[in-house]
Amino acid sequence: MDKKYVLVVVVLVLVVGGGYYYLQGGTTQGKNATEVLLDAVVAAEEVNTYLLESKTSIDGSEPIEATVIASGTRARVDILDATMVPRSFYFLKEGNFICLPERKTCMNASMNDSDISIKRMVAYAQSQIVVTDSENVERWVDSGVIEVQEYISERTVAERLCDEIKYAVRFDLMSSEDLARSGYTVGEAPFVDRKVIECLDKEAGFVLYRQLNSSVFGELRVLEFNVTRFEPFAEIQESEFALAGEIVGEEEFLGIQEEEIDKKGCMIYEDIERQNECLEEKAFNKKNPGYCEAITDAASRDSCYMIFVPLSKDPGLCEKMEILEDDCYYELGLGLRDATLCEKISDAHRAQLCETILLEDAEACKEIVLADECALNLAIITNDSAVCGQIGNENVREACLGNFDGEEDSEES
Repeated sequence: MDKKYVLVVVVLVLVVGGGYYYLQGGTTQGKNATEVLLDAVVAAEEVNTYLLESKTSIDGSEPIEATVIASGTRARVDILDATMVPRSFYFLKEGNFICLPERKTCMNASMNDSDISIKRMVAYAQSQIVVTDSENVERWVDSGVIEVQEYISERTVAERLCDEIKYAVRFDLMSSEDLARSGYTVGEAPFVDRKVIECLDKEAGFVLYRQLNSSVFGELRVLEFNVTRFEPFAEIQESEFALAGEIVGEEEFLGIQEEEIDKKGCMIYEDIERQNECLEEKAFNKKNPGYCEAITDAASRDSCYMIFVPLSKDPGLCEKMEILEDDCYYELGLGLRDATLCEKISDAHRAQLCETILLEDAEACKEIVLADECALNLAIITNDSAVCGQIGNENVREACLGNFDGEEDSEES
């Protein structure tokens, strides 16, 4: 199964990612497919910087969207796949990196030596980059690895003209070195059958459309690649290649990635309220406030964070809140006996209440606006039912005394 994937990736690298092979034979409508491909190779070799946006569909599944920004030997590829988790891949002189931009987290993919999923994603991202090599093109033609079948027609893709051709890839004629790069052995190669239709940009030589039919050990896979936007000579800023996050180890990165995929799983619900409920359930069950971040409604998101305030006792949670920020600082201020947290409360009366309760002085409660609430909380904190007596509101006073009913009954018995 792993080798099948690698094969798809390698052919993308060779065919999509810059191997616009010099093919022989195949003429229709007065055009020679060999000349079309040769011109494409020459044109593509002259393109140093480019911006390319595309969609790929495998077996009719959800499209994989990719954006490539390349300058010389450097490239960044942003990909959104069926998991709906945005990932950015950086191919730089200092190494290959994969980042989760929404979490500002990256890992050095070049150092990855265990997780096959990382290898696959990096290989797929690399396949989106166009790097041409005319010598390699001619070698594949000379060895018969590529068999052109016909020139089909001229088309317009992404508002650009391209020539559509059809050819086959002969893995059984590949060198052992090329097979190794493809993930196959000499014994497996005869069982791989691949036919390709692709449309080559008439000016820049890039593949703008491709349909790939690949049968591996009798199992057919169909892949379609469509360029939706293409700027062959785009202006690219240095900042385009700045890593979108802090570099962490593989284990930490995979953990964060798993969390992100799990979050996106809640997006299957069309109803926003159900999405938010799903995220809060996951946050509670996994004891992870990270899930709260994805909740779109501010009130629901704050409520989710509040679940973790008494558990984590982390003031950082309060900073994430929009509506319940004061409640968060109030609860933490009392829970941690930290008056500096009370000072962060924006409502003046609420801040005064918090600070006064921490004084543990019943007389001081009488001097503030929220006197009854102060006495109620002070009675509970100090475990002193006598403080309830100074509460003016009868209902609040009874509620305060209700906290000590069990103790009074115990003392009477």
